[in-house]
Amino acid sequence: MRSNSTASQRMEASSSACEFTMPSDLSAAFVSSCGWRRRARAPLSPAKAVDACHRAAEPQSRHWQPCRLAHTTRHRPFHQRNDRGPLSASAPPVRTSASGIPAEPLSTAARVSLPALRATDFRHPLDEASTRSMDLLTRFTGLNMLVRQVIGPIAEQIIEVENISMGVLVGPEQLPRLHRLLVEACSILGLNVPDLYIRQNPVPNAYTMAIDGRRPFIVVHSSLLDMGLTDEEIQAVLAHELGHLKCEHGVWVTVANLLLLALAQLGELGQTLANTLVSRLCYWLQAAELSCDRASLLVVQDPRLVVSVIMKLSGGSVLYANEMNPEAYLKQAARLDQVSRTLIGRRVRQQIQRAATHPLPVVRARELDRWAHSPEYRRVLRKGVKLDALAGNTNGKRE
Repeated sequence: MRSNSTASQRMEASSSACEFTMPSDLSAAFVSSCGWRRRARAPLSPAKAVDACHRAAEPQSRHWQPCRLAHTTRHRPFHQRNDRGPLSASAPPVRTSASGIPAEPLSTAARVSLPALRATDFRHPLDEASTRSMDLLTRFTGLNMLVRQVIGPIAEQIIEVENISMGVLVGPEQLPRLHRLLVEACSILGLNVPDLYIRQNPVPNAYTMAIDGRRPFIVVHSSLLDMGLTDEEIQAVLAHELGHLKCEHGVWVTVANLLLLALAQLGELGQTLANTLVSRLCYWLQAAELSCDRASLLVVQDPRLVVSVIMKLSGGSVLYANEMNPEAYLKQAARLDQVSRTLIGRRVRQQIQRAATHPLPVVRARELDRWAHSPEYRRVLRKGVKLDALAGNTNGKRE
């Protein structure tokens, strides 16, 4: 699927600054940067050129912030709210997006389910091209089958033991409100319901192993739920992680890591090839985030919600959440283009991008906003059927 956006062509690719280090265990080769958190890091030594994406999934900075639109009420932590019912069916007022196109978000009652949705229906062109190249490589080497049939199941068992022993498993009888949000998001995206764990961690974050295997899972840190997110915003977080599962990004990350491990045994020549692969992998990881932003939009079906979430990746405050404006944040992308026209501005922007595992937040928000008003997005929604609240797999049982 082609995109009408030109922002994707301007997204800077990561280069040698996006280096990796050897994963500490087997599960680290799977738990990738398939989450909302954006990491900026300084270049590492080329001698350490192998990493799974486990470190990208491990929190180091305050990532998740409360995400509230200007027209909503004041934040309250998830556990202090009394509105235990289903999602609100009231539609927010229609606004004009910063891209100049009237935004017409669907209300909760008008949302549609997409049971026949395929990853290719929403995958970002940059993600699609990189995945196609990786698929050709893995078919030639046989690594795809190795990951899916051997390494994947082993890693799933290892991580499941860790999660089940140290986290809280969400279900119909445990945090049922969160469970309903997850089930509804899975229903919209046409996915079986993965395990959802809440784990104690002071840094707000969410991540997934990003492979739809025997026991796929999502982990949400407890601090994320304490930041006053609305139900819709929490569902947007879950939907982003489900996007990684739908696209099976974890398969390709693991394959790339296996190749890096093999290249590391070839000495100087292997190191040169590994650095090239690392650069391509970092570029693909950024493109994968754009695909998952689209998956998030397909669930909440209101672009301002997702843009507001991305805005909070850059900075935000519970105290001033009601004053934060997604439309104003989108305008920062134009300001970024303006200040990047000079030689210094362009070099600084490139350096910031090279040191990050995710696209620049304002560029990411603009890319999502443009897709939200594209014919491709409308075409996907037209294939949907009216969403019946929690229809079907309400107990979260896997088929």
